[in-house]
Amino acid sequence: MKTLAWLKSLSSNRASAPSSSRNRRRSSKATPPATTEPLEIRSLLTATPILAPLADVTLLSGSPLHIPLNGSDADDQALTFSASSDNNDITTYVPEGNRSIEIDVQDFGVMTFELYEDKAPRATEQIIELAQSNFYDGSIFHRVIDNFVLQGGDPNGDPVGTGGSSLGDFDDQFHPDLQHNTTGILSMAKSLDDSNDSQFFITEGPQRHLDSQHTVFGLLTSGESVREAISETPVTSSVPDTPVLITSFSVFTDIENGVLMLSAPEGVTGSATITVTVSDPD
Repeated sequence: MKTLAWLKSLSSNRASAPSSSRNRRRSSKATPPATTEPLEIRSLLTATPILAPLADVTLLSGSPLHIPLNGSDADDQALTFSASSDNNDITTYVPEGNRSIEIDVQDFGVMTFELYEDKAPRATEQIIELAQSNFYDGSIFHRVIDNFVLQGGDPNGDPVGTGGSSLGDFDDQFHPDLQHNTTGILSMAKSLDDSNDSQFFITEGPQRHLDSQHTVFGLLTSGESVREAISETPVTSSVPDTPVLITSFSVFTDIENGVLMLSAPEGVTGSATITVTVSDPD
């Protein structure tokens, strides 16, 4: 088995009021923050598979943080991720078996998202069914607000942003592990409670006021530069001056990327070193 592990540092701070700062920005505290060490290679047994470096993060207690894992393998084999913590108060979890979606945006590029089928089945089932029927192909991101959200998923609205699909609405589904606490959260857009249908949004930075208001169902695993470029497109009253067109929206099994969830109970403070390992079948 070929294995590559990265060592990353983590400080865990007590959660207070919802934060609007960007992910990976350290929280301010009355006492000096825990010292963290720079990212370093823990072990390297072979040149492949490859795991992209992970930045240090700040984890708020009571607010699980999801981190994209980007791997690659010269033999194009399916990769498996695992993680461990040297602090018993910090829990690591790598979901398995979830499918992903790929959104190809004209003139911008491709974004991929892992779906939380295990924690948000209502939303993921609907999104997958719509994607497999090509519902989203040719639609646009009709609402773009820098430092807040990109919103799309309404090819039938007249005006756009007011419509949905023939599948109809489904009820909200909130999971305590899924919060709007980082960039790249994929969540359902709606006008009223339990009125989810086809529209979705992607966050930029923590948007904690949306917790328990909108159903989180995925995370951006690759294509952050694409998301950022769309976020910066010129707009008038949050409507892009030039249409931001989704050329394809497809469901697939991602064999290279994954998600790491870190969590700490309420009240926990301190630091931890998280070791993330990627391996292939050989």
